[in-house]
This record gives sequence, C-alpha cells and structure tokens, in this order.
Amino acid sequence: MENVINALTGSPVLIGVGVLLVLLTVLTVALKLVKVALFLGLVLVAYIGWLHYTGRELPAEVRQAEKQIIRTSQEAGKALKEHADEAGQFVTDQARKVGDKLAPQARPGPITPQATAPTDRPSQPGP
Repeated sequence: MENVINALTGSPVLIGVGVLLVLLTVLTVALKLVKVALFLGLVLVAYIGWLHYTGRELPAEVRQAEKQIIRTSQEAGKALKEHADEAGQFVTDQARKVGDKLAPQARPGPITPQATAPTDRPSQPGP
C-alpha cells in the first residue's frame, strides 16, 4: 500500500489525473444537485400557478419558502461562480506545472530540412 502511495505522489502526471478526476466528480455531484433544485423549483412554480389559477390565497409557509428559496439560490449562485473560477485556475496552474515538467521530454530536437527520397516510380505523362 505504501508503494502505491509513493508511486502516485511521485508522479506529477498521476497527480494531475487524480486532481482532474476529483474535480469532475465534484462538478458531477454539483450538477445533479442543481438539477434536483431546478425540478423542485418547477414543482413549486406549478403549485403557485395552480393556486393562482384556482383563485386560492398562497399560504404563509409558501410565501416564506419562496423568499428563502430566492435568497438561497442567489447565495448558491455566487458561491458556485466563485469556486468554479478558483477550480479552473487551479487546474490551469496544475496543467502548466505538469506541462513544464514534461516539456523537455516531449520536445524533439531542432528540425532540419531533409532531402526528399527518390521515388521508384517513373513519372507519368499528363493526360
């Protein structure tokens, strides 16, 4: 087990892959929660519309819940935007670090012009 941990922490590529997997997992969970929140919001809107259509008065609990939902969604939107920017910057920084470490290995030597190899086929006359 200790060998696996040392191998993972010793390789910047594996660390980068791990960070990306964690970020993708967090974003997936966040998107699922947003979908659930949107669905519940649509159900609430449909309920309020039904109450309005039938001419009934909105219960005090619904009005209070409506205000709380608006407040919470605004706060969540701000927090999500702030953390998404931070996560994007972190991924960009990590990718640069990994790229800088791998760059000397990945770069080929200087490009020199090569002579074209002679072809064995005779030139064909035009039509």
